[in-house]
Amino acid sequence: MALAALGIPETVWNSLRPTVTHNGGAYVDFGKLPADVVEQIAEALRLPAAPL
Repeated sequence: MALAALGIPETVWNSLRPTVTHNGGAYVDFGKLPADVVEQIAEALRLPAAPL
């Protein structure tokens, strides 16, 4: 999982819940995460994607 690759422990991300809306949209409910974890995720999202 991408969060494990960031070094975020499973105890933090094990509460993620996938959801599918009535019209087929996929969402992930992150619930409450520590602020430092959110900053790590935001920083990773700002990085350019690696070429395939």
